[in-house]
Amino acid sequence: MKAMVLAAGKGTRVRPITYTIPKPMIPILQKPVMEFLLDLLKHHGFDQIMVNVSHLANEIEGYLSLSLRQISPGCNPLARSDRRDTLLLALDKRLPSASMIKSW
Repeated sequence: MKAMVLAAGKGTRVRPITYTIPKPMIPILQKPVMEFLLDLLKHHGFDQIMVNVSHLANEIEGYLSLSLRQISPGCNPLARSDRRDTLLLALDKRLPSASMIKSW
């Protein structure tokens, strides 16, 4: 199943935290909010997750790349669109690509 996580906002209501940390990466109980979302989506059977990004997108991409490699060692379960505003995560061992995002 497919899901989309909206993670492009600047988080203006939680400033000054979001000057350096994107809102989905704000830790709650020492765990980023994004990780709680991904855990719930995986638990409910979602295996392809699209994440739209903008503000501090590289921080989100770096975190997701690192944490997903722990789940799927030896593969890169993350792809970024040509426009650089969308990430595709594969939780089902398939290797995502930018072309998959277009057909999504």
